[in-house]
Amino acid sequence: MDNKMCKRFLWIIDWFNPYQLSEKIRAKQIKLIYQQLTGFTLLAESLVASVICAALWTVTNHTLLISWLLYIYIASGLGRWILIKFYFHKRNISNDTWLILFIFSVFIAGCGWGFVPIFLMPDEVVFYQNFIILIIFAVTAVATNFNAPVLACCALFLILAFVPLSIWFFLQGGLYTLLGFMSFLYIGLMFSTAYYTNKFFLKSLLLNEEVISHTKALKNSLDLTTSILETTSDGILVMDLNKKVEYYNQRFLDMWKLSAQFIESHTIEEVIDKVLGHLENPQQFVEKIQYLFREINLKSFDILKFRDGKIYERYSKPRISENKINGRVWSFRDITERKKMEEKIYHQALHDTLTGLPNRTSLTKKLHQEIKYAKRFKTTIAILFIDIDNFKTINDSLGHDAGDILLQKIGRKLAVCMREIDTIFRFGGDEFVMFCLLKKWDEIDQVIHKIYSNLSSSIKIGTHDVIVTVSIGISFYPDHGSNPSTLIKNADIAMYSAKSQGRNSHQIYKQVLSQNLERRMTIQNYLHYAIENKEFFLVYQPILDLNSGRITSLEALLRWQHPKMGFISPNEFIPLAEESGLITQLGEWVMREACSQLKSFQKQGLRTVQVVINVSGIQISKEAFIKTIVQILDETQLDARYLEIELTESALMLDSKTIIKTLGRLKKWG
Repeated sequence: MDNKMCKRFLWIIDWFNPYQLSEKIRAKQIKLIYQQLTGFTLLAESLVASVICAALWTVTNHTLLISWLLYIYIASGLGRWILIKFYFHKRNISNDTWLILFIFSVFIAGCGWGFVPIFLMPDEVVFYQNFIILIIFAVTAVATNFNAPVLACCALFLILAFVPLSIWFFLQGGLYTLLGFMSFLYIGLMFSTAYYTNKFFLKSLLLNEEVISHTKALKNSLDLTTSILETTSDGILVMDLNKKVEYYNQRFLDMWKLSAQFIESHTIEEVIDKVLGHLENPQQFVEKIQYLFREINLKSFDILKFRDGKIYERYSKPRISENKINGRVWSFRDITERKKMEEKIYHQALHDTLTGLPNRTSLTKKLHQEIKYAKRFKTTIAILFIDIDNFKTINDSLGHDAGDILLQKIGRKLAVCMREIDTIFRFGGDEFVMFCLLKKWDEIDQVIHKIYSNLSSSIKIGTHDVIVTVSIGISFYPDHGSNPSTLIKNADIAMYSAKSQGRNSHQIYKQVLSQNLERRMTIQNYLHYAIENKEFFLVYQPILDLNSGRITSLEALLRWQHPKMGFISPNEFIPLAEESGLITQLGEWVMREACSQLKSFQKQGLRTVQVVINVSGIQISKEAFIKTIVQILDETQLDARYLEIELTESALMLDSKTIIKTLGRLKKWG
């Protein structure tokens, strides 16, 4: 049978199927029909054939009987038995081929039984005729059930085995014709029975496959859930309403140091008793568990602390299935490391990483608490704002690492000065703040004396011995403020006042200090626009030769006339210009203006003298200082010998080597 014909044949077979079958279901259908046809069935068929042969031996041709019997034995019986054996032992043939082979075997069997009414039916012997008719009815009825898994097999066997009997009925005529019509009714009835039986078989196969598929999906889902629960970092315990353990994962056993054998062989009360020894507060744990056993619909979350320092989160919720509470799920998570990290982060948020002292954030919180305490008990708080003198110079000369070491050592020295009721903070940079609760006013003098005494000795940093002094500003609660920001600000103002008085001293806040600071800030703000607004001007102080009485040079002095504030002293704005970095721009303006005016004097025919210009240490330390002078002299066309540079006191406090080198280059240049 070629491939095309085979496909057409299979299409006819599929036409009988009430359902569209997958390859997997078809394979099960074929397996089922082969399983139906057992050796016992074939033996029974052979016995029936033998009985027929024996019964008809006296009334039918012996040659026909023996030929038919051998056909049933060999072609139908033995052939199909061999086919079954091959099917169950050599399964490497396609399902379609096995189906065609089985239908062919049905064809052989059907032809064998269809032979009986045509060729073996005795003439005019009613008893034997009725016997043959009953046998044919019985064989087709039994075969219909056996062939039901494949409806095409039922139809084929009925047609081949029973239609010849129907033809025989019609050939006999008379009342037999009525039996012929009734036989067709029988064929229809048997085919209907086969159809519904086949439909039942196939539906069972489909449902079975669906059940297998769903079971497999459920198993995969269960395996996935179990895998997730076993790999999670949480310990899981599931119990029913009778407190019977339904599930636990390995993580739960590890966390509570339990074995699977113990938890399966003991009650939940015994399990709880075993783990209580690990907890800091076992009684609270027991009470909570008992409460949740009673209130099954509640969710619960709390923290469990262990004696060995571990910390667990415990979460419990009802286990709900089909909208009904069937038990409770417990989960335990080890958050020990997370808590340590949170504590570390919290500590870092409130403490300075360099010195380990509380930081500015902690300062504000603590001062709020101290103010509440002082207000309640009518006590005084002293806020000491401590700034290291000349720290920038030390930091720049010895390096930032040395500066960090210095801050750490000063922090430790200041901490030693505290009493138990005092607190010290690193405010930022080279600034520290200390709180002191005072019962008597003279207590603050003792604290300040201790600070200066502890810092009087040199501090060893590498190979250097560093002498450190501090300036301290002091404000008091409630005299100088009622909130942290005001008290700290006023102590800061007092510290700047102490620093301006020569450093290494302390100053208690006074209202006038705030006024002075406000004036400084106003001047500093106006200073940025003074050059642009042409508010500066120069006055010249003549320098006389005492021997001759003649003017030898003119010292250029900078003055500032502000439209609102009026005359502002150089003693006020020059230090501010140095602090803000504007001194370089201001110095260039003075030099350009002085050189320009001196050149103007020369053009007017006045006697030529030198102009003396005071230069800040910040200005002369700039790399572009000489280049700026050359540029100004070129612009004003002033001879360099008429320009004299005079250093201010601030220049002597900076890098002397750089200044001497710059002065040497100026001297060579003229």
